[in-house]
Amino acid sequence: MFYVEKIMFLKKVSLFSRLQSDELIAVAKIAGEESFSKDALIFREGGPGDKMFLIVSGEVRLLKAENGEDREIASLSAGECFGEMAILTEDGRSLTAVAAEQTVVLSIHSDHFRHLIEEVPSISFQIFKVLCHRLKTLL
Repeated sequence: MFYVEKIMFLKKVSLFSRLQSDELIAVAKIAGEESFSKDALIFREGGPGDKMFLIVSGEVRLLKAENGEDREIASLSAGECFGEMAILTEDGRSLTAVAAEQTVVLSIHSDHFRHLIEEVPSISFQIFKVLCHRLKTLL
């Protein structure tokens, strides 16, 4: 994915939709591209929360272990993000993520994200607005 394409894509992701152009550029600089084949494990419940992911194409299933079996919690597609709570809270993964089909994501490592927030603190404020809005819709 070209640099300009990353910026245009990030603008469409709800978590980053409120960011200004210079903030989107800063996020694009730290976003790496990864591919996962169908049924590939992206991360496991309880594992380290060291990255967040933004789905460029494909589909990801989020699973929760219950009574020794995985129960599907959600199915996410292009434009959606997952894993963001783990890098914000520094807790382990609360779910397992598996590629339901060939999937391409942008990934942001927690260390890079923290450094970015320190350099451009306005990004965190905009992200918190989006997360608070999500919580309000659940209540």
